[in-house]
Amino acid sequence: MSGIGFNFNLVEEGASVFVISTFILYAVMHIAFAAGVFYSARKGEVKGEDTWLVNPLFWSLSTLILGPFFAAVYWVIHHSSIGSFNQDNLKRAKEDREKIESFVRNDN
Repeated sequence: MSGIGFNFNLVEEGASVFVISTFILYAVMHIAFAAGVFYSARKGEVKGEDTWLVNPLFWSLSTLILGPFFAAVYWVIHHSSIGSFNQDNLKRAKEDREKIESFVRNDN
């Protein structure tokens, strides 16, 4: 019976390699999604479009921390037809605000 033995150190080493590999994979995935969100948001700014709620740096930092789930939130808000935020509505809201401001200025 003494010839049959199980080396638990190998199991622990294998588990730690798995945990470290998984952590590295998640870190790379978070960085990739954060970079994608940042470049997408910056590209929108170059075209004259605004990001909603916060600036591109905050969107990318949030994605870096929260990962692909938050990248999906960014996509829904800025690029999908599900999100009610689009540049036409933003432009219309700005024009309406300018009309109201000019009307108020003319009354005074």
